[in-house]
Amino acid sequence: MSNLKQEKNKLDKEILSEERIVNKIERKSKEFDKKESEVDSKLHYQEAQKESRAEHKAERKLEVENFEEKRLEREMKKRDK
Repeated sequence: MSNLKQEKNKLDKEILSEERIVNKIERKSKEFDKKESEVDSKLHYQEAQKESRAEHKAERKLEVENFEEKRLEREMKKRDK
């Protein structure tokens, strides 16, 4: 009977040890997932900023072109008068 109790205690200790290992792995996995999510968010933010800058630059270029066209039209109207 004593042997059975010793064997049971030994198995219980092994189970506890394995549960600790599993918990540690799960914590590391959660930490990794969190870091991965932070990196993805940062990359997404940077890409969005680049797109925003490109759009702003394109809009500004169109504004300048429209201004130049209107200026030329005004000059042509003055010449025609």
